[in-house]
Amino acid sequence: MENRPFQEEIKLLCRLDNSRDAQKLISQVTFVICIFCVYQIMIGVSYGLETGFPLIADAALPMMAVIVMNTFRSRTAAIIFALLSLVTVYGTLDNIVEQYQPGAYNILAALLMATASFEGIRGTFLYHKLKKQETEGNPPV
Repeated sequence: MENRPFQEEIKLLCRLDNSRDAQKLISQVTFVICIFCVYQIMIGVSYGLETGFPLIADAALPMMAVIVMNTFRSRTAAIIFALLSLVTVYGTLDNIVEQYQPGAYNILAALLMATASFEGIRGTFLYHKLKKQETEGNPPV
């Protein structure tokens, strides 16, 4: 197999064997969510600040949480991000039923965000567990 310098294995929904794999997972979750949030902010701005402000706020808060999660490998930030993503799923479902605001009907994007948030929780908790095992000299199980 050819070694390519910029090709990394995707760790989403995969087994994590060491803290480096968990670190990659956290970074990949951050990348996916930041791309999603930038896209959502652009949609919010296109509606105008008055109408699109809820979309911008819905994107800015999770984006800040994943950046903190990635920077500090924070389990607390991962849990906050998961709660925000569950609120987003609920809000999207409610908006589909009640049709409150334009542009907030993408349930697939909300479910992607929720899945990524739970992967972020898994990554941060496993990172700290595996890092502790590696520093104690015990091989990961």
